[in-house]
Amino acid sequence: MGGNEYLYDREELQSYYGDWETLDSYEFIFDGSSSGIPHRHAARVLIARKPGFGDKAPRLM
Repeated sequence: MGGNEYLYDREELQSYYGDWETLDSYEFIFDGSSSGIPHRHAARVLIARKPGFGDKAPRLM
């Protein structure tokens, strides 16, 4: 494993923001070819609102 790689369990990211309002969450897989070796990466996107932030946060369209 390279020095800049971080591995998380599938739901670990959400666990750090358990008391926040989840606005959206999804995961996707994309192809990579670093070092000339074809492989796949998985990524998760989490969009959440901090409690008490209310209407100050921009709304997602």
